[in-house]
Amino acid sequence: MSDPQELDQTIEPAVVEAPEATDADELVQELLPKLSEEDEKKLAFEVESDHINAISDREEWENRLSEWEDSYHNRLPSKTFPWVGSANFHVPLTMMGVETYKPRLVEGVLGQTPPVIVVPSKGTDDVRLDKVERFLNWQVLTELPLDQLVPESAHLFLQPGLVIAKTYWRVKRTTRRMVREFPRDTQLPEIFESLFGDQAPEGLKSDGELAWTGTLAASPQGGPALDVSLKMKFLNDTIQVLVVRDEVVETPWVDLIEPTDFVVPANGGSNVQELPWCHQRLWLNESELRTRVKLGRFDAQTVEDLLNKTGGATNPESADAYHTGRAEAEGVSLEGPSDVRATQYEIFEDYRRWDVNNDDEDEEIIVWVAADLPGRVLGWDYLDNVYAHGRRPFRVGRFLPIPFKFYGLSFAEMVKGIQDEINTIHNQKVDFGTLSNVPFYFYRASATFPPITTKIKPGSAIPIDNPQTDILFPQWRTNPAFEAGDEAVLHQYFERLSGLTDLSFGRQPNRVGATRTARGTQTLLSEAGLRFKIVLQEFQRFWTGVFSDILALDQEYLPPQKEFRVTGRLPTVMRIKDRMEIRGQYDLRLATTADQLNKEQMRTDATVLLQAMMNPVAIQAGFVGMKGLRRVYSDLFRSFGKDPDFYLEDQAPIRSPEEELMLMVSGQYVPPTMGENVQMHLQVHQGQMVDPSVPVAVRRLMARHVQETLQIARVQQASQAMGPGGRGQGGTGLVSQSQAGNADIGRAAPQPPALSPAPPGGQPGYGQ
Repeated sequence: MSDPQELDQTIEPAVVEAPEATDADELVQELLPKLSEEDEKKLAFEVESDHINAISDREEWENRLSEWEDSYHNRLPSKTFPWVGSANFHVPLTMMGVETYKPRLVEGVLGQTPPVIVVPSKGTDDVRLDKVERFLNWQVLTELPLDQLVPESAHLFLQPGLVIAKTYWRVKRTTRRMVREFPRDTQLPEIFESLFGDQAPEGLKSDGELAWTGTLAASPQGGPALDVSLKMKFLNDTIQVLVVRDEVVETPWVDLIEPTDFVVPANGGSNVQELPWCHQRLWLNESELRTRVKLGRFDAQTVEDLLNKTGGATNPESADAYHTGRAEAEGVSLEGPSDVRATQYEIFEDYRRWDVNNDDEDEEIIVWVAADLPGRVLGWDYLDNVYAHGRRPFRVGRFLPIPFKFYGLSFAEMVKGIQDEINTIHNQKVDFGTLSNVPFYFYRASATFPPITTKIKPGSAIPIDNPQTDILFPQWRTNPAFEAGDEAVLHQYFERLSGLTDLSFGRQPNRVGATRTARGTQTLLSEAGLRFKIVLQEFQRFWTGVFSDILALDQEYLPPQKEFRVTGRLPTVMRIKDRMEIRGQYDLRLATTADQLNKEQMRTDATVLLQAMMNPVAIQAGFVGMKGLRRVYSDLFRSFGKDPDFYLEDQAPIRSPEEELMLMVSGQYVPPTMGENVQMHLQVHQGQMVDPSVPVAVRRLMARHVQETLQIARVQQASQAMGPGGRGQGGTGLVSQSQAGNADIGRAAPQPPALSPAPPGGQPGYGQ
């Protein structure tokens, strides 16, 4: 059988921001109270009125967005003062600051692999916790374009200072065309088995001699039944089979929202969950509108009225100052025919508390309203019917939060005053240099000197009757304001305000009195890092919230039998049988801290921690676990730029003596595990070894196991004999190898106390 030839063509893609309708969803839809015509108008006008008022209230903010964009892109308005063509240079302070912060923010999320650490908020067994952590990390790294989302979110976080993410369950249905070739003598059952395996089509009917249509049953992963068709073509040596089949991919998804497309009320507060209302402006084309009709989200007649009323999509705000400025930065015109939004309709997806059943209690709902269809509701639903976790699906991050305010400040706005002044001083210096090189002058009107036609250039000879009286070049002293020191002072202001110093840019400070020692440099980095740490924590809080929403969606919508790969030296496949395996309450945090962004400091910290944690007494007492040791070792490998999964073995589970015996009965040798109760294991194993029902071959394996367990016991007893510090009573346990060697010269090593005797019959495990 030849290798398949695949045509990766997808047609009629449909992306839905929620699970596809099920029987339960249809029941909920049936139970939705029917809005009266009066209530529908009231709700629609309320959404529209709130939108208009909010846009009017934030007009100044939107204008400032344009200014911040100009500052970042180093654009200044044209100027004619003090003369046409005078200096108009934008010192790139804003861009330098944003681009210095950005990679550190990205590293703060993606700097460690895996990036997310899952912590149980209530009692959860280690096996389930480990599975949840492994699955969530696999999901965000493979099913999400995280390498694109994180840098883009970092830019929005800094400029314009507001990043908004929407996390939802995405169902993507596509139709795929695939051509497969088989040898001429291949039988039809073999072809079907090769194409579909155990998932044979149901109701496969011949549509002519060489064509079939049918339905693929629901997959073991819980996917829906899908249509499939086949068409065969017999050639001289081969059979060509064209397969057209539906495919559905279900994953959590994250969209970053344009700041101007997210609308909130003025003075509503900073918490998006507590706002009276908020909405996202969606831009949907005709096909997307009709898809939502098919899924039961939008009313069919209302959508048709929208399409017929407008006669085409409108885009009233695509060319506002903010979007125009961004487009100009990349050299694109928003007035051209290729503008995508010119074919899209402006839809308000509104989240609010509203009394839909007239019981005098507000319910959390989602309502969709078209900007071009006043007084009409495209559709509505309860929030917890669309998002089972009951939260509005948005997370907000701000570069510089302002208490009780939604928008906060951007980096450009924070340094705007310094940016403007340094631009002014710099351009005045350039203009002063121009005037010094080519000064203006005065001349006698009656002189023969023709200033209009005379061009002053090096080496030119200009005739004049009396140079002493007919022409005058004014003389002036250099203005101290134009000295370089003033610009340097502004740079210092910028450093103090932003927390970005020469060291942040990877440069040694060149100012007089700057610290040159390693200790001094580390101190400066630590102090400068305090400001950055606050910024990084806000950005990490944003992404931790996004990952929490992803896990919450998984717990409600993840299909059964979900498979995922666990990376490492030997990648393996794990499976989540059903959603109950990941249910529970968990706290999330990112693996990377601000201190770990400095690899040298990270290496030093990991080394010191390892010295403290490797104390055998601490390990035996249970203060230190293998999981904690592995994390510290992982940090150490990462500080050298190495992936720890390729160097470190997975932690072996701690088994009971009975479990170890059962594994060895099956012929598998099981070594003892660090952290187990050694004395208890020895006692149980000694009883197992004299049990006549245990086969001799198993007792040989058990003998090896007991010997290795005895070695661990001797080490532990020796450590206990030396005291809690590891080197005698009161020691620290952190003595270097050279110190330890010198202390032991001329002195015999302490002997451990006697252990439990071997079982009767001579060597352990050999019985007779």
